[in-house]
Amino acid sequence: MNRFRKLRPTPSMVIACAALLVALAGTSVAAVSIVIPRNSVGALQLKPDSVNSLKVLNGSLLKADFRAGQIPAGPKGPAGPQGPAGPAGPAGPAGPAGTAGTAASIGHDVETNTVSSTDQFDTASTSFTNLNNGSLTVNVPTGETDKIVVWFSAESTCYAGTSLQKCLVKINVDGTELTPAAGTDGIFDNNDLGVGSPNKNTDDSFRAKSSGDSQQATMVRYSGNLSAGSHVVQVQVATTNATTHFLVDDWALISQRIRVS
Repeated sequence: MNRFRKLRPTPSMVIACAALLVALAGTSVAAVSIVIPRNSVGALQLKPDSVNSLKVLNGSLLKADFRAGQIPAGPKGPAGPQGPAGPAGPAGPAGPAGTAGTAASIGHDVETNTVSSTDQFDTASTSFTNLNNGSLTVNVPTGETDKIVVWFSAESTCYAGTSLQKCLVKINVDGTELTPAAGTDGIFDNNDLGVGSPNKNTDDSFRAKSSGDSQQATMVRYSGNLSAGSHVVQVQVATTNATTHFLVDDWALISQRIRVS
């Protein structure tokens, strides 16, 4: 006869054993520490919206971690120093030719008039007398204001008389003497031969010239502003005494008109 009887589990014993196993399994699960290897958590393991400001280390994110436009631009900084000039680029193509301008009108900004003679003119008048043919006309164009400069050059002989006398020249435009208006002081020549004895300190007496004692002289005068139109330039001659003659020969009268406005 067997010392041990064959045990048959009852329903209540099965339930009790199952409860014991569940209790023991739960305790063992709670006691296990889960170790996750490094670099094993990625985007697939993270839940959406699971990383927030509290989970990020302050100051650890970079500009590249944000989309374009998410970070507002900061204030404009000061301009930096100018860099060195770059090398000159190649010359560009030539531009198209411009339209031709209209030709400028030269006009008569400077105009010269002349008259001359080789005829002799002899006078002893103490009043100014017109030199034969000693005149010319200057025409100032419409809309202009001009000046004239006048030159008179002649071979002159101021001769005869018993005392020192002068031979005078006056140049007029439209009857008004040109500048400087010397009048009876417009001396062109005199009748003194200018030759004394070897000792002039004791002998400086007057010696009148003869009709053959000639010399060359020139006078220059100028006008004020002349308006548009014709203007007559006239040379006049005289002597300071009727006993003295003024002989004019081989003379030239030249005027130059200059535009001033």
